[in-house]
Amino acid sequence: MIRSPRQAPAGAPATVGEPRTAPTAEEIALRDQAVLLKRGATTLDFGLAYVHSEQAPLPGVRIEERTVAATAALRYGLVDDVQLTLRLPYIWRRTSAFVDASVSGTTQPSVTSDDYTGDGSASLLFVALRERAGRPNIIVSLDGVFASGPGDKGFGGGIVLSKSYDPAVLFAGVNYLRGNDIDPADPQRSLAKHNWGLNLGYTYALNDSLALNTVVLASYRNTESPDGVRIPAPRERYALQLGTTWMIARGLFLEPAVSMRLGGEGPDFGFSLNVPYSF
Repeated sequence: MIRSPRQAPAGAPATVGEPRTAPTAEEIALRDQAVLLKRGATTLDFGLAYVHSEQAPLPGVRIEERTVAATAALRYGLVDDVQLTLRLPYIWRRTSAFVDASVSGTTQPSVTSDDYTGDGSASLLFVALRERAGRPNIIVSLDGVFASGPGDKGFGGGIVLSKSYDPAVLFAGVNYLRGNDIDPADPQRSLAKHNWGLNLGYTYALNDSLALNTVVLASYRNTESPDGVRIPAPRERYALQLGTTWMIARGLFLEPAVSMRLGGEGPDFGFSLNVPYSF
C-alpha cells in the first residue's frame, strides 16, 4: 500500500518488486494488529488526546469533565515477528460541577483540576501465525502495567486476528489484564481486579498515502465502590472511533481520530492526534 519509490539513475531499468523500507498504511494504521516491525526497526510515537464528558447524577446538577492526555510510545523490533512496545502517558484533568442556584445559592461552578504522570505499560508481541489463503494473521501479546505514576499494577495478554482483502484489512482482538494492585478510592487509578477489552474494525487504503479506519471498542471492568457506600463506576463501556492515517513524508505519518461513546449516561466525545515516525 504505502510505498516511497526511489529515483532510479538515468537510463536504468525500473525496479520491479523492490522491497519497501517504510511501513505500509496497513501496518501503521493497525499497529499492534498487523505484521510486526522487522528486527532492529524502531517507531517513535507522540499522541495527544482530548476527551469531554458530561453527567447529570441528580436533578439540578451537571458535572463536566475535560481530560487531556499526552502519550509517548516506543516500538522496537527485537527480532523478526517479535516486537517490544513501551508507553508512558501524562494526564491533565479538570472537573466542573454545576448546581442549580436554588440549591447552592450561586451559579458559579465548583472546579477541581489535577495533572500527573500516568502508569506506564509494556507489551511483548509476537506473530503466532502468518496470513495465507483461508487463514488470518494471529498476533499474541503479553501486557503489563507498572506503577510509574498513581500506582496501578497489572499483568495479562491478548490476541489479535487480521485478514487482508486488498485494499481493506479486517481485524478483531481481545485482551485481559488482571489488576494486582488497585485502589477504587483513588480517582487517578483506573484498573479494576479484572479488565477485559475488545476491538473490532477495518482499515481501508484509499491510495498510497491515505487510509481510513473504523473501530468499535468495548471494555468491561468489575469496578467496586470506592468507599462501600457510593455506587461503583460503570462496568461496561462502548465507543466508536473513526480515524485516518496519512503519510506526509517517508516514515512520518499523521493519525487524527474522533471517538464517540455508544450508550451510557453522558455523550462522551474525544479527539486525538498521533504522530508516529519510523526509522
